Amino acid sequence: MARQLLQVYLSLLRRGLKIWRIKINTDKSHAIVFRKGNYNNNMPPLKRFGRPIPWSTSVEYLGITLDRKLTFKNHLSKIKGKFKQRLAALRNLLYFQSTLSNQNKRRIFLQYLQPLLTYGSPIWGMAAQTHLRELQIIQNIALRLILNAPRYIPRKYIHADLKISPIHARIRELASSFFQNVLTHSNHTIAQAANITPGQHRHAAASTSLDQMLYPSWLLNGTLFEAIASPRHTSETEKKHGFLCWISNRPICPPHLLRLDASSR
Repeated sequence: MARQLLQVYLSLLRRGLKIWRIKINTDKSHAIVFRKGNYNNNMPPLKRFGRPIPWSTSVEYLGITLDRKLTFKNHLSKIKGKFKQRLAALRNLLYFQSTLSNQNKRRIFLQYLQPLLTYGSPIWGMAAQTHLRELQIIQNIALRLILNAPRYIPRKYIHADLKISPIHARIRELASSFFQNVLTHSNHTIAQAANITPGQHRHAAASTSLDQMLYPSWLLNGTLFEAIASPRHTSETEKKHGFLCWISNRPICPPHLLRLDASSR
């Protein structure tokens, strides 16, 4: 059923692309199923413009690697590799025998090294503590290099001397700022996407409305259902208040999420 819904959407997308004269490289397109646990995807590939779109176990979008379980393990491994390479290139500037002052070394770290660790953190900030701890370890290596601090000196003193936040605190700062900016966005759909319920998690977006996440307003009210919906009323109440969307005589998702007001048709 999920594949049928996606295939219908791709068909509608094709019409929109033709109208706006936008060409998409199908060879660079991938499809992925996000799901916990062990899952064998035996679904046939999706098709766009008559060409198959292969199913993948991980995809990269805007520099962030998304795996099928959203653990972000692969993405954080890439971050560590890039950080170590750049730290090696800047080692002569950050080494304690460098003629630069600690203040200038701190600026180099904030400009060239820290952005590697925190890029996209509002997205992957809820990764497991095990993965985030590895980022903290490589940050400690860079800060100890700047101050020439032995390993027995606690991390909190190093961060306090350089006035640099630990990884988990920096992630929370960036996530809070990001979602606050999204809430005030001029685009109503984007602003609604960040309408979250604050939780006790270390991440600012720890919990959200499951209905909004799985069935956002743009999906329920968009042209997708206009093309595939057929008025199939099961009771007088449904006739008065709305209709249900069906594919192959089966509901796409729970009826209470698919009911649309007749006035919106």
